[in-house]
Amino acid sequence: MDEYLMVKGIVCPLCQTKFNTTKVKTTKLRMTDRDTDFCTYYKDINPYFYEINVCPECGFAFSDSYTHSIMDEKADQFKKEISSKWIRRDFGGVRDMDQAIETFKMAITSGEITGAKHSRLAGLCLRLCWLYRMKGDKDEELRFMRWSVKLYEKAYQLEDFSGEKSMDIGTVLYLLGELNYRLGEYESASKWFNIAITKLTNAPEVSASKMAMIRDRWQDIREDIKRVL
Repeated sequence: MDEYLMVKGIVCPLCQTKFNTTKVKTTKLRMTDRDTDFCTYYKDINPYFYEINVCPECGFAFSDSYTHSIMDEKADQFKKEISSKWIRRDFGGVRDMDQAIETFKMAITSGEITGAKHSRLAGLCLRLCWLYRMKGDKDEELRFMRWSVKLYEKAYQLEDFSGEKSMDIGTVLYLLGELNYRLGEYESASKWFNIAITKLTNAPEVSASKMAMIRDRWQDIREDIKRVL
């Protein structure tokens, strides 16, 4: 491994196979910029390339934060649909953009089959959208952004975010407003930012800094929409 990368041992949550994969050393990360939908840019190395682990034996793809308990019937379904056709591949080395994109698509498929939460699938779609942005593929960037919006909407309707560490209701509502704005869906953007401000102001589960971020971004977007319209 070079100075930016390290090898990490992983256990597949589906088939229990132990394998090695590559991760970026967090001490080497140097952020250079960040978009308003949280897409972050780094100097020298892109950690998104190595976010997804891919089991070389069964083909199950997942992130380090994956904690979902896979029911036996879902595991059997994955083995039938994916593992039975899987040709052993090792994604454990150095990855390029196209390989990173492939791993995220595999993670989305893995999550869909095994019953991952809508919010988790939405996050995977959003990261895939970012990779296509970095690649300069606008059509695919917007395609996965739309998919992410649909999944975050389902998450807002169906999921309980109390006690969640990886995602909170403020972030979900912010992203629904932000992503709709980026898609040119100004009425939807307005709706979600207004819901966020109406429902979350003084809510104990949402930090003051998160509310300030929501209000500031909504102010900027309102000004932009006025200029466009």
